Amino acid sequence: MIFKKKPAKVTWKSQSNSFTVYINGKELSGDIPNGWVGNDLLIYLEKEDKQYLLFDFALLQDNTEREADYIAKGETILWSKQDDGYFLFVNGMNVNQETESFWLDDLFLVKYQDKAYYLDNYSTTEDNVLHPAMLASDSTQSTWVKVMDHFYILHGGSMLDLNYDGNYCENDLLVYVDALKALVILINYRTCNDIYFAPVYRVARMNEFVYKKAKTGGYFLYINDKALHANAIATYHYDDIVVYEPEKNTTFILPNIRHDPGDDFKKPIVMPTEETAFWSAKDKSFYLIDKGENISTETDSHNSIIDDDLLVYNPSTSTTYLFEDYMHLKDGKLRPATVLSRSAQVVWKAYQNRYWIWYEGKAVGKCEHQYMGNDLTVIPQQLNVMINLENFRNRQNNKLYAIE
Repeated sequence: MIFKKKPAKVTWKSQSNSFTVYINGKELSGDIPNGWVGNDLLIYLEKEDKQYLLFDFALLQDNTEREADYIAKGETILWSKQDDGYFLFVNGMNVNQETESFWLDDLFLVKYQDKAYYLDNYSTTEDNVLHPAMLASDSTQSTWVKVMDHFYILHGGSMLDLNYDGNYCENDLLVYVDALKALVILINYRTCNDIYFAPVYRVARMNEFVYKKAKTGGYFLYINDKALHANAIATYHYDDIVVYEPEKNTTFILPNIRHDPGDDFKKPIVMPTEETAFWSAKDKSFYLIDKGENISTETDSHNSIIDDDLLVYNPSTSTTYLFEDYMHLKDGKLRPATVLSRSAQVVWKAYQNRYWIWYEGKAVGKCEHQYMGNDLTVIPQQLNVMINLENFRNRQNNKLYAIE
């Protein structure tokens, strides 16, 4: 047989506005926290951790013992309306002088210490009726409110100043909040009706890039208040997406996004900002991505092996690239490509008075040549051009030079 503990019986009596409280007939000693609610008196019994109401306390000063009415547990914050003001009760005590109040459209809130409480139906409630106050936010949890297509964010009992309208990420809204130094997400903001005090989730710290796979198969990319995907150029690289954002002149890798379920925000790989061109190789094929565009096929017949490197020329932009240590890096990993020139058709090198020339990425064959001071003028037999190797005598270092 299971025996349940019988609830304590709490009674009271009063005379000349002083009162005595009894629990199961035993008088309580010491001060009892209390606060007026019209003609009633709210009390808090610490041992029971409960709040009770002594109805008509002000009118019943006849020293007759009466039963107290249980109102709420001790942890419950209570409030009542008084004319155009309010009373807030914490453990039976009226803490009104320690509070501040503010409106969010037609929502009335009260700040006490580092918490904000919502007084539901404040405008229409009767005076001197106790109601539980709803915790709206505290210092550990930010919350958001949507009222009439406007949103507000609360933290630590206060409404935060918002300088940004936010960016949609499908049905969610991303907002950068200066006070939190964070990018936060308001879940299902687009589709919800008015909503009160939903939790705010932090997506990223200040100046931190984040991305998420879209349900349509695309992607979203953000930093602070900016949606970078709007003007970005992107291409697949195996199962990754390589994204170039022109405003920040930055290239990102969204790894394995082809198989990403798209259920969370992730941090992209940020490539070196001084580079815009990247390459990778597997077996006998390679990728060349420049400013987010895959230009590999444009260079198919315009590349040459130079020692362990690969020289690649893009005829549509007259850009020459070098894949350093290409012969030993066939692991599919994306690396910065050295841009030798964005305008030259010819590159050359010299060593021990010998020279090698490449025109539009292909090695040039037999040539006639003539010294002109420190320069060397070269006429390839297969090309109807004259090429000047400037400062040839002093450049016997086996390094590549582009002729602009």
